[in-house]
Amino acid sequence: MKRVRYMAAALALFAAIPSVAAAENYSGRLDLVEVTSASPARHRFLVRASRLSLFADSAMANVLLGAFYRKASVSIGYTIVPCGGYTGTCGQVIFASIDATGIP
Repeated sequence: MKRVRYMAAALALFAAIPSVAAAENYSGRLDLVEVTSASPARHRFLVRASRLSLFADSAMANVLLGAFYRKASVSIGYTIVPCGGYTGTCGQVIFASIDATGIP
């Protein structure tokens, strides 16, 4: 009986943990950055070809801004979120890396 309780508790814990494996990925360049006065700390990064809007806050937004200004390639992991008025797919950035090859 104890084993069943421990097993049930472990399964409940695993179900409560958000899965990073369910994240989507994007690799390429960012086409547009949008900041609004309604939420100045939250940035929207757009990839036109795939109609992908990626949202990032604070430090993550600063990293992606640097990549945007330098036209650097990025690899971004994100979770899909509701778009709230935007067309296409929307995601909240959970990790990003920048390819610095060729950046002066």
